[in-house]
Amino acid sequence: MNDNNKYNIITLCGSIKFKDEFLKLQEKLTLDGNIVLTPNFFNNVKKEEINLETKKMLDEMHKQKIDMSDEIYVINFGGYIGESTKSEIEYAKTKDKKISYIEDIKEIAIMEEKKEDTKCDHGFNNTLADAIEKIKSEKWKSIFIERLNGKTLSQIGNEMNLSRERINKIVDKILSEINIINEDKYRDVFEKYFIDQELFCEVFSEDINTYRYINLKYNRGYSSIEDLYYSNQLDENQNEILKKYIDNKHKKVSNDNWYIAFNSFLSQNKLTAKKVSELTGLSKPTIDSYKQGKRKPTDENMQIIKDKLGFNISEILYNK
Repeated sequence: MNDNNKYNIITLCGSIKFKDEFLKLQEKLTLDGNIVLTPNFFNNVKKEEINLETKKMLDEMHKQKIDMSDEIYVINFGGYIGESTKSEIEYAKTKDKKISYIEDIKEIAIMEEKKEDTKCDHGFNNTLADAIEKIKSEKWKSIFIERLNGKTLSQIGNEMNLSRERINKIVDKILSEINIINEDKYRDVFEKYFIDQELFCEVFSEDINTYRYINLKYNRGYSSIEDLYYSNQLDENQNEILKKYIDNKHKKVSNDNWYIAFNSFLSQNKLTAKKVSELTGLSKPTIDSYKQGKRKPTDENMQIIKDKLGFNISEILYNK
């Protein structure tokens, strides 16, 4: 503690997904006689409104909080420490700050919650396969596997004779009961950057189920792939794959007649707009607009159509 200050100053570091744990620890440490500084939690700001410049500013502000502190506490619930938090820990080390980790504080109530008896009790070293195996209800396990296999909520609901809403609640419940597993290591990248399924699997050498799990559990970010390339978060091989993708992307030439090939594919396979809507989960007006060439599909919708129908609009829309 600084001799000129009566109270010890502590900055909390960790993933904002542990918001509840931040608040509990802040309360505990404050009542113990500490001044506690935390990350900012924005309830009224959309993720897309926080651009790279704003994110950089927030990171710098948090490091300034570390400068003001006597020590930092790292909330590594379930053993999880993201890239941003690792950066903060390294920064604190350069400033000779005392560093403590939440898992070392036995009296904190957070740790009791970690021991709760749930359907899926996992540690960070466990995998998605382990998580699925430990789902106790065979029916729920089947629903979750089908979701990972790419089926829509409506498709699963029809097969199980359950409503779409019920299937969604079951999947959400399963996800909430899976603690941090190995596949969650991609969370920071996924939540920050707009990376589609095909590129994700290629860059990280992962199968499609890993992407679908991450996509179900977290919200995909809005920052560009170019930003990811310059972020120094990838190894040399991953960056090389990403660079090839970016170079090809910049060479793309739009093919305004893409929808003719799309209509031909639908006609050959006797697929109506209504049927395509049922298979993909996209609205019928959206499919109609694609058939008429009034608008081009988003990258996300092109991926859905490719997954569900086996038709790669991207290859036709752009000369790869």
